Amino acid sequence: MNTNPQAKRILCYGDSNTRGVIPGTEAQRYSIDKRWCGILQNKLGLDYEVIEEGLDGRTTNQEFNLKNGLRYLPAVLETNLPLNIVIFYLGTNDLKIEYQTTAEEIADGLKKLVNLARVSLNTDFDLDNKIIILTPPLIKENSRNLALEFKDTRIKSSQLVTAFKSVADKTHSICLDLNQYLDASDIDGIHLDLEAHQKLGNLLAEKISTFSASESK
Repeated sequence: MNTNPQAKRILCYGDSNTRGVIPGTEAQRYSIDKRWCGILQNKLGLDYEVIEEGLDGRTTNQEFNLKNGLRYLPAVLETNLPLNIVIFYLGTNDLKIEYQTTAEEIADGLKKLVNLARVSLNTDFDLDNKIIILTPPLIKENSRNLALEFKDTRIKSSQLVTAFKSVADKTHSICLDLNQYLDASDIDGIHLDLEAHQKLGNLLAEKISTFSASESK
């Protein structure tokens, strides 16, 4: 918790990669200073408060998933208002074979999340700077421990890049394709390792710092 009353507030809404699950484990987590949200907090300092809201298995809005992100988001938003920035890092779990979704359907679920968050945000930042969409790194099907539920999903995961960019364009959001900066772990093909967490925390800190720089001009 950051007790600076002037701190800008950032909600990071995601799945196990936001929770910081260690690749190849069921639920073991990296320590807070090693997870990308913690790295982001340390990089930005006390002028910001980073709120980590990661849940294993969370989807965008898969109807028969108890961890449906759309169903839970209103409570998270209301709990944490006021907010300046919302970061969405979702989509990987929607790729599971059981859901039988297309990339476009996953993107539509993400769009619903973004639109819901949009109405809850204050006006501290320009419209385009309030919501950041992260495109998950591609599933690695040649990893040593890829779960069977993600088998043959790499092509669909690659299609999320274009689909998520389209959502960003339509909702005046920012889309960062993580494939340009980092990879999923070779261990399980899905989760981020320590190096990837570091890269992501640094990337977002740099991006968000540019928001404040442009705002102060």
